[in-house]
Amino acid sequence: MKPLKLFSLAIGIILTVIALSSATAAAENPEILPNPTSEKPVTFTSTSEATKLVSVMKKTIACTKGKSEGAFTSAREGTLTIDLEGCALEAAKCNTTGDAAGVILIKSKVTLVDLEKGELVLGEANTPEGVPAKCGVLKAEFRGTVIGEFAGIGTPTPSVVFKQKEGKQTITKCNQTKAFCEGKEYSLEANFGLGFEKAALEATFAITNISPETVFVDF
Repeated sequence: MKPLKLFSLAIGIILTVIALSSATAAAENPEILPNPTSEKPVTFTSTSEATKLVSVMKKTIACTKGKSEGAFTSAREGTLTIDLEGCALEAAKCNTTGDAAGVILIKSKVTLVDLEKGELVLGEANTPEGVPAKCGVLKAEFRGTVIGEFAGIGTPTPSVVFKQKEGKQTITKCNQTKAFCEGKEYSLEANFGLGFEKAALEATFAITNISPETVFVDF
């Protein structure tokens, strides 16, 4: 077991994440300790710079920046709201219903997962609600689940990273929990008016705040 401490001094607070992990230990379910509840959640915020939603047919919604806030209300599950700004498909600005031009608002379920990469790595699966948007006269909709990987645990700049190549997500499978991961492959899909096709998210969300300040994650 190896304790890792995470300090975020740039924003004037200290965030401590102790990740209990071992390359030789048997796989176990990721878990926030003590378990959060709806009455005592673990809340968090993050920011992102350039973010892309890319389809295999090479349609790309590019956003200039974003922010998110969310809360874990159980050992590994919670909710997340992502607010992307400066979003456009080529020259056409995009927005979700009721939002200003260029603004896409995504509400999502978030689940902690283990990723097997020679050793267990902590990951995050996001399952957005139906996300209808308009880009000029073109309608766009995204659905599915996207998996990202935690990076920078033990550094001043922890983040969750989502990678893609040619509209396909780099990470499509996870290891634990078995109920969520076993025998399943996850991806996003996009519909630009001609039916759903494979799509993917490219983004890095830098964690800017966690409350309470000390969070234990066993994975």
